Amino acid sequence: MVAPESFWPIVAFVFGACVGSFLNVVIYRLPRGQTLVKPEHSYCPNCSGRLQAIDLVPLLSFIALRTRCRQCGKPISWRYFWVELLTAALFAVITARFQSQPFLAVALLLFTSALIPIAFIDLATFTIPNSLNLLAFAIPVLLDGILLVSHAPGHRLMFGWLPVSIAGAVGGILMLGGFRTLGSIVFRREAMGLGDVYLARAIGAMLGLIVLPGQEPLRLFPVWLLASTVTGMVVGGVPLLVDRFRKRVTPADDGGQGEAGPVRASALVTEWLAVFLFWDLWEMFRKDGGSDETTILVEGPLDPTAVPFGPYLGIGFLVTLFVGAQVTNWYLATMLGQGRHL
Repeated sequence: MVAPESFWPIVAFVFGACVGSFLNVVIYRLPRGQTLVKPEHSYCPNCSGRLQAIDLVPLLSFIALRTRCRQCGKPISWRYFWVELLTAALFAVITARFQSQPFLAVALLLFTSALIPIAFIDLATFTIPNSLNLLAFAIPVLLDGILLVSHAPGHRLMFGWLPVSIAGAVGGILMLGGFRTLGSIVFRREAMGLGDVYLARAIGAMLGLIVLPGQEPLRLFPVWLLASTVTGMVVGGVPLLVDRFRKRVTPADDGGQGEAGPVRASALVTEWLAVFLFWDLWEMFRKDGGSDETTILVEGPLDPTAVPFGPYLGIGFLVTLFVGAQVTNWYLATMLGQGRHL
């Protein structure tokens, strides 16, 4: 007989694999400007043949069909399998960790379901769709509202008027937006995509809600930024440097994007206003009556020195979710001599 504490993680794994199958549709269609409702059926990306139920069993169909389309016989990207497995695994471990907090657990599952397509789309296109960033931000805001309305123990407004999720969102904007502005001034070019700042808004909002009641909502931010930066440097930056050294790429070989000229103060002010005035929301609904922006797929970055930072912000969030409290406690106790705990 399955132990009660193991039942829900197993259910979450199976459900997560099904969600991962849907996320593959999101990852494929959004960058191509396609909607998620038309065509209503799934199809092979090679021959466009309609897929049947036997082709769509998460994880199992991919293995049973030996990574090839049943109709045209052409290879299917392993990304489809890894997205399903990753989603299933994250659903299982999040459920196991937070099943005693059902509201938070559901919110984290939804949030993870937004982070995964954000990461894979950013890796492929160096852009993050506004719709996904807005969805990711809406999840912690909704959770915050539910906790306030239900009078969850220990959950309250900061200073008597400021929702925790909004405070976290502002913190994320200020940190990543500050890096973007400073980098743009120092390197005289766009140092970070604005989509990363919008993503930081969403992650900051969620980070403020995973601390214990009564603790500072922003106290996990240093762990998140450190984990994101380290993974970005190691996973994304090191291969880039190796490739650049091997090819002897110099600033003059960067596609003409190395010297963009001085960054105008007016442009920086406009960017900050755009973030705080939710320009991504207005921009999404301004186009075609509500459709998301169309992304042009590229086979690599326009700038060979670019690294998509969205995936590493997501990895940093997951690291912080599971070990952030322990790392913060260790730092406070060891480095500052404080016996404070989350």
